[in-house]
Amino acid sequence: CGICPKPANQAYAYIRPFRTNTNTTLDPCYQRFVEANVMNAMSKGWSVATIDEGVQPNFTSGIPYPCPVLDTTTSVSLTVTQGKWIKLDFSADSAFTVVSVVSGGYDTTFTLVNPNQSTPLYFYADATTMTIYGKIATLDCSNNSTFITGLNVSKNTRLTSLNCGRNKLTSLTLGNNAKLTYLNCYQNDLTSLNISNLPNLDSLYCSQNRLTSLDISNNTKLKLCNAMENQIATLTVGQNTTLEQLYCYDNKLTILDVSTLTSLVNLRCHTNELKTLDVSKNLALEELICARNKITTLNLGANTVLKDLRCVNNRLQSLSVTLNTALCTLMCDSNYLLDLDISR
Repeated sequence: CGICPKPANQAYAYIRPFRTNTNTTLDPCYQRFVEANVMNAMSKGWSVATIDEGVQPNFTSGIPYPCPVLDTTTSVSLTVTQGKWIKLDFSADSAFTVVSVVSGGYDTTFTLVNPNQSTPLYFYADATTMTIYGKIATLDCSNNSTFITGLNVSKNTRLTSLNCGRNKLTSLTLGNNAKLTYLNCYQNDLTSLNISNLPNLDSLYCSQNRLTSLDISNNTKLKLCNAMENQIATLTVGQNTTLEQLYCYDNKLTILDVSTLTSLVNLRCHTNELKTLDVSKNLALEELICARNKITTLNLGANTVLKDLRCVNNRLQSLSVTLNTALCTLMCDSNYLLDLDISR
């Protein structure tokens, strides 16, 4: 597609296309690839000879490969530090996807030949903004130190995976990214996070930010939520019957309602300000870490598959684990317990 029109003083274009198999007769794509390139060259006025180690393309049946076109309506915008190199890693869900990364006077345009195959690349920030044009399906812009402070993916509805962790983000704009299943924005400076328009979100990592609230009630396909080490005082879970792992420790929660989380397997809510915790509806619960709270009562009679219980540093006056016959780990020191029956 990048072949220029034939100059008047040149007569031949020699094509030696790359292939995935050294034995060309075993590579079903090889001959079609040769023919497409031959026809593209011929359409530009070239006469073509091939150096192909035995496989001769059919010049009459070959069809020029349609040259991919950059989609400028699909984009991702970053707020960056001018003068720095930004590491980006992305992939597309279809072959021959054109991508252009633009920042100030720098414009790097290239084609992603293989779908679902990504390679980290560095791009120079010639301005305080950087825009990625093209139909990319995954984006990893993590580990850029303090060089990325803002990210807007609302204009790319094709995204299925986004990893922007370990940056200095103060804003993350998510629109109707209905295909997004994986979001990792941990270790940033986010004070708010709106994920209400991500109906297919499966995994959420938003730990180590400065969030004061989190609402996952619209994310009904969510299986994992890691929101540890924030400043969350309000966590709205809604009817998340598919949620299996909830990590919300080291926050400022005074209330945590998990009664609707019927598939919950792992709950870590330690180091909060909880006074009560009802896990009677969480019949699949295997791990409960609720240490360093202010809990006065804990009823575990319905949690018969519970394997790991850690409730140290609370205000428990009694604790019954006689029905928890699967229990392997029990830590309950620094409470007000006078006796404990572990005979079963």
